[in-house]
Amino acid sequence: MIRFFNSLQPATLFIIPFIVFLLWAQAFFIHPFAINDSESLLFIFIADFIKLVPDFIKVLIAMALITLEAIYLNNIFNRYEVLHKNSFLPALMYTMLMSFALPLLQFHPILIINLVLLRALDKIFMLFKNDFPIAPLFDAFFLISIASLIYYPATAFFVLFLISLAILRPFNLREWTISIIAYSLPFIFLSVYLFWTDHFIAGWKDLLKNFSPKHLDFGFAVAKPLLSFFILTGFIILISTRKLIQNFYKNTVRTRSYQQILFLYLIITISASFFLKTIPFYYMTMLVIPLVVFLAYYFVTTKKRAWFAELMLWGMLILIIWNHF
Repeated sequence: MIRFFNSLQPATLFIIPFIVFLLWAQAFFIHPFAINDSESLLFIFIADFIKLVPDFIKVLIAMALITLEAIYLNNIFNRYEVLHKNSFLPALMYTMLMSFALPLLQFHPILIINLVLLRALDKIFMLFKNDFPIAPLFDAFFLISIASLIYYPATAFFVLFLISLAILRPFNLREWTISIIAYSLPFIFLSVYLFWTDHFIAGWKDLLKNFSPKHLDFGFAVAKPLLSFFILTGFIILISTRKLIQNFYKNTVRTRSYQQILFLYLIITISASFFLKTIPFYYMTMLVIPLVVFLAYYFVTTKKRAWFAELMLWGMLILIIWNHF
């Protein structure tokens, strides 16, 4: 399986949606399918629209989102040479991590957020040695602001993108000013809407209360199948991290910069959980984009003991199936 996805065969593009369908087939029997536990006005609007759609269409929309995100993520990694070589393994890893347990087979905010974040990440990666950075810079921070209004913990990515700007480009006051303005615009539009509907003060109070630190409260229990998947995935990530550190300075400056940004992505996503009153199970899917780097890197770079890497991959698949039943 690794050899197949480690190549750039066009047939792989048709295999990814098929895998998504197999992993999400049980979602057709889950009711209610859509989750609406977000206090965000923008996501409430989206959730109200989703309620009008038949259940099987909701599942197909979720499948389409995951397929699109997997292929788009793979395209970003290959185009910017984030990994050792180009392959379709990032798409496979994304598909597996977005579907590794039955409670994830629901329509939740991260399904939308990850697509917005991937588009913003694509824009921020364009900044490296770009002679015309203004357009992608504005787009990246505007998209992050939209993500923040859909799901409040995504506000933490404003910090990530400011750090990314510092990593990818020399300091330029004009660029930093544009970044802050671009991020502020959706909040200004929201303020105008709240003022127009006589909810300006109450609306901002509801918004700001979501940013007060909370004690960590997990809204789920870790059963044996889930723990087994975490242990195996963590083991692969540890091996991959060791390889990444060993080969870090063998990469180009651009690749090293992108890998640093994705590592910070992981750290900041974990930190963003402090903005939640209760950490829902689906929140772990916000970690998927940076974790794909570590998992895919292991399978891409493994040449010796290829049988062991293949065993690890099939072990992940077996544990995913176990978590679905």
